[in-house]
Amino acid sequence: MLSAVSRCYFQEFTAVYRGGSCSAWYPYMDCCYLMRLFPYVSNGVYEIGDPCVRNFLHPYSLRMHTKCDMFAAGGGWTVIMQRNTSDSSGSSSVDFSSKGWDDYENGFGSLSGDFWFGLANLRCITQRETYELRVELTFADGSSGDIIYPDFQVDTRANGYKLTFGAPVGNATVNDAFARMTNFIFQTSDFVRSSTCKGKIEGGFWAPGNGACSIRTNLHASVAMWMGKQVYSASMMLRAVRCGNIRDCD
Repeated sequence: MLSAVSRCYFQEFTAVYRGGSCSAWYPYMDCCYLMRLFPYVSNGVYEIGDPCVRNFLHPYSLRMHTKCDMFAAGGGWTVIMQRNTSDSSGSSSVDFSSKGWDDYENGFGSLSGDFWFGLANLRCITQRETYELRVELTFADGSSGDIIYPDFQVDTRANGYKLTFGAPVGNATVNDAFARMTNFIFQTSDFVRSSTCKGKIEGGFWAPGNGACSIRTNLHASVAMWMGKQVYSASMMLRAVRCGNIRDCD
């Protein structure tokens, strides 16, 4: 956590004043906001405004903790999933494959280890403005890479937390597993919305809402997979487009 500041200063983007001599404490929107104010801040767990509080800039807003990656691809990323496995069994500190709908909707795990941010939080944060998604992967064969998707958005609960995004940008170093997943809805082993996916989903991930159900990518299965390739560790993180690559300007 950052130590309290002793002066009142203007917070960029939000047009409010913050600091020890101000009348109210306003939480950061996300890791990008934090980094714009403190460009040399390190990776870690920080307090932000709860994205699902409608008027999150109100002095009495609810707050939550989140994990920030301040170095990857320019920094300012809000981590929404972390999963590390140590062997071919796919085991990790959290059993993603045993979680059900309520778990995936509300989030689970520990920010100091493996965790899932929660579909409700993803919906709230991605409806505020335009975000991009970065996926980092390490595979069982020792290779690793990443890929960035622009215009990442998660729809409402009523629409199955449907997934939409743009074509990959930059120099992707892993295959585009999400290519066929736009407009997929989130389904879990205990809440399958498509009859063709029944019995095919471990844990929960985005899957077809109709038609054939071939699941080759599921980072939450007992053995995490990306286009049929076994994954040892995976991170998913969001950054607002307005943030830019802050550290590229250092």
